[in-house]
Amino acid sequence: MIDVGVESVSLRAATAVDQSAGLVGFVNATINGLVIEGIAVRRSLGGQLVLSFPKRRDKYGRIHTVVRPVDNGVRRAVTIAILAAVGLGRTASTPPESQGESAGVAS
Repeated sequence: MIDVGVESVSLRAATAVDQSAGLVGFVNATINGLVIEGIAVRRSLGGQLVLSFPKRRDKYGRIHTVVRPVDNGVRRAVTIAILAAVGLGRTASTPPESQGESAGVAS
């Protein structure tokens, strides 16, 4: 297992309306000395919790990732560490797509 140094983490719960659409909330975390804000915690259609990492849209509508795990192994380790730190346990899943930002997420 990859060692993920989660130094601090906080979860802001989504509204009831957003939760009914699969959004659990947003996480701010300090991981290995990096502050990452706005990580979305979502419930997939299969019921698993997944993370969606921050991204931005430029003036042409193109999406650019702000921060993301380098591979699925790191994604899995970060997801497990963050969910455990906010008390959501080990219900993490790694989406099948390499980016995994919206794969199988309830909307």
